Amino acid sequence: ANLKMAVEIQPIILAAGRGRKLYPFTEDGPKALLPVANKPLIYFPLQYLQNEGFTECTILISEVFKDAFKSCMADLHSSFGITIATQLLSIEDEDFGSVESLQSIKHHFKGDSILLLSCDLVCNVPLNELADVHRIQYSPLEL
Repeated sequence: ANLKMAVEIQPIILAAGRGRKLYPFTEDGPKALLPVANKPLIYFPLQYLQNEGFTECTILISEVFKDAFKSCMADLHSSFGITIATQLLSIEDEDFGSVESLQSIKHHFKGDSILLLSCDLVCNVPLNELADVHRIQYSPLEL
């Protein structure tokens, strides 16, 4: 875990999508809350952030699913040593993408660097190495 990186970079988890490709499993709720190994899918990127030393993150959720998330948030808060903020996204357009979603909450960004994660991210790539490459190359974007 790299404490300096965790302070410099604001993690944002995209969890506003309906998960249309997973229909009918997402008929009654968002993809981010689908159970995987008896945990909601969003558990895994939160665990990843905790393992990498982050102490806070923002989850971008659809206003349509705010009640579903509300019932899950207490469990997520108690599972991790991370302060979790949520930002509601009103989606009128079904094709509202990641860029548009970020544009709508950019006034909440705390600095110049954000780490954008999908709610279905399951990995163990060391983020400190990625952040070092990003800094060395003065890159505005890493994928």
